[in-house]
This record gives sequence, structure tokens and C-alpha cells, in this order.
Amino acid sequence: MFLVLMLAMLVISGFQQYRANSSMAKATEEVISINGRIIQAVRWRGATETATVMLMGATVTTDAVLAQQYDAKVKEVIAGISKIQEGIVAQTLDPQEKAVLDQALVERKATLAGVAKVWELKGAGDVVETQRYADEGSPCRLLAISRHKMHLSPCWRSSAIP
Repeated sequence: MFLVLMLAMLVISGFQQYRANSSMAKATEEVISINGRIIQAVRWRGATETATVMLMGATVTTDAVLAQQYDAKVKEVIAGISKIQEGIVAQTLDPQEKAVLDQALVERKATLAGVAKVWELKGAGDVVETQRYADEGSPCRLLAISRHKMHLSPCWRSSAIP
């Protein structure tokens, strides 16, 4: 009888240990996934703000070499944002998150068209129109997109980012 009781306790404790380990593994996977999503969102935002600052700098500079350097760097940053975007789109499964992300992506397309317009105006030598357009158009959209991304689900937000 004692042996049967001990055997039953061993089976029950083994099962409980298995369940605890399974639960911990699932929780760890979720934490890692959420952390990765937050990191992607922060990288997207940082790259977006970097591109914005560089674009604004390029619009006000009269140094052609500096403008070319900024142009190359902005293109590099935009390519990096595109890679980050692909990862975020692939991981977004919730319909509400997808709707917000789709809205941000529509804004991003408009912004990229605006960036091209800034470089076109800059290349044409229209300093006043370039500055006006940059102040009122494209870079402002870049920051708006950055704010959109932070308002996705709590998994995409970081409390350290306003």
C-alpha cells in the first residue's frame, strides 16, 4: 500500500513538473517574441527619425557634397527601414494591428514619394520651394508614421517611447 502511494505521488509530481516546464517554455517564447517586436518598432522609429533629421539637413544645406552624402545615407536608412518593415508585417497577425500597420504603410508610401520630391526640388536648385515642401510635407509624415507604429498593440509599444 505504501509503495502504491509513493508511486502515485511520483507520477503526479512528474506530471506537474512536466506541465510547469511546458508553461514556462511557452511563457519564455512569448516574452522573447514580444521583446523582438518591441526592438523592431524602436529600430523603425529610430531609423525614421534619423532619416527625417538627415532630410531636413539636406534641405537647408547649400553644400552640394554634403547634400549628396545625406542623399546616400537617407537611401541607406530607408532600405533598412524597408527590411524592418518586412519583419514587422510578417509577424503581425492580429486584425487590429494589421489595420493600424496598413495605415502606417500607406503613410510611408506617401512619405517616400515626398522624399523623392524633396530631392527633385533640391536637384532643380529651388531652395525656397525645397525648404517649404520639407517643412510642410514629407519629413512631417515621417514622424507621423513613427507615432503610428508606437500605437499598435501593447506588444509593439515601449513605455519609454512617448
